[in-house]
Amino acid sequence: RQGADSIRNPDRTNSPPRTSNPSGPSVHEPPARSNTITADVQAMSPYINDNDEIIIPEATAVNPEDIPSATVVRPEKYSLTIAGRKLQFRFLALGAIIILGATTILAVTLTKKRMDPGPDSAYMDGILAYSPSGTPSHSPFPTSDPSTVPSNSPSSAIQAELVGIISEYSGGENVSSSFSDVQQRAALNWLVDDQSAWREEKEALPNAEIAERYALALLYYETGGEAWFKPFEFLTKEHVCKWRGILFRTVRKGVTSCTNGSSGRVKSLMLADNNLRGTLPAEIGLLQELTELDFEVNDMQGNVPSTLGSLTNITHLKLNGNDFSGPIGSVAGLSNLKYLDLSSNDMTGSLIDTGNLTKLESFKVNGNKLSGTVPKAFSNMPLLGMFPCKYENTLPFIL
Repeated sequence: RQGADSIRNPDRTNSPPRTSNPSGPSVHEPPARSNTITADVQAMSPYINDNDEIIIPEATAVNPEDIPSATVVRPEKYSLTIAGRKLQFRFLALGAIIILGATTILAVTLTKKRMDPGPDSAYMDGILAYSPSGTPSHSPFPTSDPSTVPSNSPSSAIQAELVGIISEYSGGENVSSSFSDVQQRAALNWLVDDQSAWREEKEALPNAEIAERYALALLYYETGGEAWFKPFEFLTKEHVCKWRGILFRTVRKGVTSCTNGSSGRVKSLMLADNNLRGTLPAEIGLLQELTELDFEVNDMQGNVPSTLGSLTNITHLKLNGNDFSGPIGSVAGLSNLKYLDLSSNDMTGSLIDTGNLTKLESFKVNGNKLSGTVPKAFSNMPLLGMFPCKYENTLPFIL
């Protein structure tokens, strides 16, 4: 009952009983240690009978097999419920990354399309874009109605000056100063940029050397310089006399000699077996101090330009092992020529009149489609020691 009262009145405290001490004042004894259980009366009412006694239900034995086994459920980390389905955040993050990547690629593609000029753009007007690294790239859309100067070149005084210099040194004979050819315009475009930068750092070149710089740049473009086996410093900011290299420690290629060592005018141009593909430009005639020209064993085509005959200082000319066609008459005026090799080409026509070639020591024209008679001038060339040819009969003959 006391326990029931305690339960009914949880706020009621149990005071220790007083005891009387006849011999002295009354004192309280220390409270006995007890454990009092407090509980909510309403919650405990089913277990209290009418006599305020606590009824403890009897324990009922339970078969362990009847107790359902508990399953440990591990909550999914970082999950999100969407439309009744739980999605883990790692899958959401992966999906977000994929969407972001696809959006970025699409944006870059659209930006490139907007920035890439079409065939109607001035950029595609047959002009070659020159990069500071010296690597040219050709436009596949040549113009059908070219202008006098490159349409995308800087409109500046230096451009007009360079056009005037090239026109002056071309002499007007088979060397076009209209720049109607894609490669001519490319070379001029490069020269404008080159000389603009050159004059900011160095003293301006003599006009003759500027003309030669243009001629060599044009040769690079006309013969597919990007595909050369070795570029030999062509189209760099160096003087053309440093556009050279050494192969196998001894073989010099490129511009191997100049009138003043590392400067001046070009004297020797050696580009044998270097994968030159294309035509020999008429502007080769701008190299007026040239004494040696070696383009053997390449893949050059077309006619030998007549301007080659204006290089009267040349002594060694080697164009063998190419696909040159047409007549060989352009070399007839090379009065200082000592060594000539035009063999293994596709040249036609008759032999040249060698009356002016009095210093000729070697003359090779075999492996072509030449026909006719041997000019009498050959009998008056005491220095000529090599004249290989293939005769069908004494006369006429086929070389």
